Amino acid sequence: MPLGGGAAQLAAVDCSHHALVAHLEGDPTPIAIARLARNDRASAEIAFAVADSHQHHGIGSALAAELIADARAAGITEITALAASDNGAALALIRRTADVVDVHFEGPELSIRAAIA
Repeated sequence: MPLGGGAAQLAAVDCSHHALVAHLEGDPTPIAIARLARNDRASAEIAFAVADSHQHHGIGSALAAELIADARAAGITEITALAASDNGAALALIRRTADVVDVHFEGPELSIRAAIA
């Protein structure tokens, strides 16, 4: 299954929004995308989408590691993310790549804040 319609919104970039896209060799259809949107000087929101058939293969973790390395290089020290409350894999991914300092419900979603410096 290809990425959903939200992938196009994730891929929009400018000086405050950066995106990474994963493809399989020889296939022009993206299998994953990660985005960083700078909130202010030291914080940014991250978002990920991985096609269902490619989840749990380390693609999201690889994109997260690259995105967080880029964020650190840009002076960002904190990231935030929203995840569906039943998406334990998203929380686990952030825990593997950053120091989670707060997780709470924001409506039906989990709001995650993590230090990366």
